[in-house]
Amino acid sequence: MDLDQYAFVPYIDKGRTMDGADCWGIVRLVLHREHGINDLPEFGDVGRKQLAEMTAGYEQTRRLFVPTRPIPGAVAACFDANGHFTHCGIVEQSGSCLHVLHSTADAGVVVELVGSFEGAQRMQGRTVEYYRYVG
Repeated sequence: MDLDQYAFVPYIDKGRTMDGADCWGIVRLVLHREHGINDLPEFGDVGRKQLAEMTAGYEQTRRLFVPTRPIPGAVAACFDANGHFTHCGIVEQSGSCLHVLHSTADAGVVVELVGSFEGAQRMQGRTVEYYRYVG
């Protein structure tokens, strides 16, 4: 997969398009464009600082996914020490390596190796779980 096409998508809180996306927006875009998944909710009214609403959205959407290891197309879901859903990304393969694409307010879309993503999340006190879409 050509990850470069997503590298210049700017961060926009509540964004859901190639013109700008937050973390859930980039996950939805990649799942739609690369994997043909079209039935994920937008949650366009939920901003990055609304942890209760983000967690409720995660709980609502979780029924569409099953736990997995990092594989192409898996959602990387991040949780704080209180169990709140705080961030997400999407695992994709480029060459022989697995990467996580995620969008942050500071940097826009970031592409990093799975291990680097997990380490950065741990440094922020977060745990990472992976989920595969099953519809």
